[in-house]
Amino acid sequence: MKSIIGLIALFLTLISNISFAGELNNKAFSTFGLGVESISFSETTKFVGTDLKQTATTTSPIQRTSGYTPVGENTGFYLTTTSTLSASEGNESWNTSAYGEVQTNKRKLQIVNLSMAGAYHLRPGLHATVGVDINTLSFNRFAFATGSGDISKLQTDLASQGKPAFTISQGAITEDLTNIILNIGLRYDSFFASADEPFRFIVGVQAGIPAYYSAENTSLPDLTWEEYFKGFDLNAELGAGVKIYERFSFLGMFEAFYSQRDETSRIDVGNGLSARIPETETKGFRVTANLNWVF
Repeated sequence: MKSIIGLIALFLTLISNISFAGELNNKAFSTFGLGVESISFSETTKFVGTDLKQTATTTSPIQRTSGYTPVGENTGFYLTTTSTLSASEGNESWNTSAYGEVQTNKRKLQIVNLSMAGAYHLRPGLHATVGVDINTLSFNRFAFATGSGDISKLQTDLASQGKPAFTISQGAITEDLTNIILNIGLRYDSFFASADEPFRFIVGVQAGIPAYYSAENTSLPDLTWEEYFKGFDLNAELGAGVKIYERFSFLGMFEAFYSQRDETSRIDVGNGLSARIPETETKGFRVTANLNWVF
């Protein structure tokens, strides 16, 4: 979150000092890149009347493919895909304020994201964007084990409330979180100000709301949790490039992101019990090395 705020401040500072003289260079280009993505994912909810939270961070290799197509004199269209190439393994710890650590497990996370956005050029280099992101975060949890907390007290409290005893999951559990996010943004790319310059500079910010959010979990395979317009997303990017041969250039990109999703409504699972998806927070960054070519 702090890195995004810092990039937004940098964006505003740079924009205030940029001269927008010249003609718009509204040409098509494509980009392909490889890099790494670090994601910290946490869940927060209530458990036996106490706060329950888990946080885990994983870093994985990713690919990023992007293209821009001009549509008219001052408009264009971006299409970008990002996906995990190989999911890395991380450790999760489930902690409560009353009982300490109640469970541990291993976790792998994969993300696939499709971004579509229209661009309107306000000045040469500066353009506003409006679009939609469709993404899925897929979790695979396994190697469950009892935590180091006061499990005996937890079992006693559960029994006194007439609730089932706490048990550790067996095998593996998969969970998919799907989002359809409506975005608006502001972006500066020096390519659109001049294609002849040897160096290129990019900075941008974006905010979004999840028009649709759904969750599926293999521990309850017949249920799907769905929510609408609950939560928010923030993204920021910074890039620099250099022309290496005629229409080809090298481009380094840094992107930071943050998203929050409210706790879902409860769904009845039988025997007087109900289940919900906790409040989630996803934050992280990705760094990619990209080859860019102009048509």
